[in-house]
Amino acid sequence: MVVFGGGYYMPMDREYGAAVPVKDATNDIGVGIGDIGTSLGLGVVPNIPAVGARLRGGTKVAELTFMGAGKGSAQGHTPEMYGEVQRQALREMQKANEIHFTTHASVGIYGLAGMDQQGNFSKYSQSLALDEIKRAIDFAADVARGGPLVVHTGEFHRPISDAEWNQSKQFKMFEGEEV
Repeated sequence: MVVFGGGYYMPMDREYGAAVPVKDATNDIGVGIGDIGTSLGLGVVPNIPAVGARLRGGTKVAELTFMGAGKGSAQGHTPEMYGEVQRQALREMQKANEIHFTTHASVGIYGLAGMDQQGNFSKYSQSLALDEIKRAIDFAADVARGGPLVVHTGEFHRPISDAEWNQSKQFKMFEGEEV
């Protein structure tokens, strides 16, 4: 079924024809553009003016996402790439447009236990991941004045189907798996 403005729909299970009116339809579900947020991948969105341009659509919630880790790059920004002038511009943009910023820690970290992308564990990898999160927390406190901070832990695969306590094999990886 395809719904059209004005309270009409067209059934899609038969031939095209006249649209059928929907009784008492207003097409108002109570969700406006201000209720829908956006994610801004910093680096992909290259600078503060670009952030402002992305917000002109009317959203009232924006997640500032750091795409880089460590020193960062042109395509993957980190919190340190935003100095006091840029942070002040973001705060002013937030206040002037009545926007709520949330923060997303770097998508470039793999896990908080210290496992790298090759599956090796080290205190160094763990320290790098924790430092990225701390820098994102500092940025969120400074720019967003707090609020949510999203972190994906990305830890190693631990299927419950192979757990020692799953003796009855109640938990399976896929339907039809041999017990």
